[in-house]
Amino acid sequence: YKASIGRRKGESGMADHDSPHGHANYHGPTWTARWQDGSEHQAFIVEERERDGSKEFYVHYQDVDRRMDGWISAERIDFESGSQSPRGGGGSKKRRKLEAAGADVATVVSTMTGTAGMDPTLMERLEAEREEITKVKNIPSIQFGRWDIEAWYYSPFPDMFSGHKLYICEYTLKYMLRASTLVKHKQTCVARHPPGKRIYHDGKVSLWEVDGTEQKLYCENLCLLSKLFIEHKTLYYDVNPFLFYVLTEYQEDPTDARAGGGEQLLGYFSKEKKSELDYNLACILTFPPYQRCGYGKLLISFSYELSKRDGMVGSPEKPLSDLGKLSYRSFWTFVLLTTLLDYDGKWTVRDLSTMTGIKVEDVISTLQALDLIKYWKGQHIIFVSQALLRGQLAKLKPPRLCLPHDGWAEGVARATARKRAAS
Repeated sequence: YKASIGRRKGESGMADHDSPHGHANYHGPTWTARWQDGSEHQAFIVEERERDGSKEFYVHYQDVDRRMDGWISAERIDFESGSQSPRGGGGSKKRRKLEAAGADVATVVSTMTGTAGMDPTLMERLEAEREEITKVKNIPSIQFGRWDIEAWYYSPFPDMFSGHKLYICEYTLKYMLRASTLVKHKQTCVARHPPGKRIYHDGKVSLWEVDGTEQKLYCENLCLLSKLFIEHKTLYYDVNPFLFYVLTEYQEDPTDARAGGGEQLLGYFSKEKKSELDYNLACILTFPPYQRCGYGKLLISFSYELSKRDGMVGSPEKPLSDLGKLSYRSFWTFVLLTTLLDYDGKWTVRDLSTMTGIKVEDVISTLQALDLIKYWKGQHIIFVSQALLRGQLAKLKPPRLCLPHDGWAEGVARATARKRAAS
């Protein structure tokens, strides 16, 4: 149950989280529950438990992202505000039935990985079971380097880790139950960066290519870690078909007794070595401490630069989530407008696609949204003026992009092309 974060056919391949409010279905009454700040929200009760002699309830707040779900005491719930007894729609009972039948998370998730030709009714039933089993967060938080991070979503770590804070080595991604175990691990761990090959370097920021076949354990651990912050993804057992591109920044850590610093994990994206639909990105995540710092767009720009170096155009897996659409549309808009500053009046849409590495349909949809393309006599005509382009660009905040010529290791395109051909 450790493997590549991927997607089923037709499921989004994007990004930090896929929906404003999560995907699971919640049934039964809602109750007025208080957040820690004292504000009141309507909430579903998903599960209940006894802890230290007191009853606690796991709640999902209505119309709020599932990352805010959690255990609260009975005192924070107004049981007079609901219409039924606080049983949460039978979630706990149903979960126990699924577990008794052997339908643990690993079984359900692994079955979902091969959906081609699967009975749609079976797919719906498995999806419902997966939703039920994963409604309750199993890992409350992690210690990751100098960061203490609260988990957002369920991730299928082994049962022995359920309910416990995890201590994770920021270089090997090995996870442990005790802080003392991590301390002992660090005393002998010599790793200071991800495995694989560094293919890009710019100042303190580096990009590493990690092959799922060659570094299986690291990639499996990366996916388990990532699933804590990605709401609706399928975990594939087999990481072999994937390449992982890991973004790091060199940082000194004064709390680390080991000499010097190391490459701290910022985020990553994965892609299939061989995609029949020319997808250049399967999944992308910037880890919570580094979000809203421009690293998401930087990762997207890496995915396109790699496509161009392979002599291809690419696109993220479709359909995109709402947040995915916003991120990509913003990236496409900036890249296309900047490229069109040199427009000589003769380029075709395909020319623009080749120059940017952006697939033709994505170029067309973006230019249509900007009203910079017309359909005339059976073909799309780019219709721009320099004044219009500069006006549009002035409204945009320039994203952080990779350098197209500097910083790249020699032979990157040839190496990735060989891996794709060999798969």
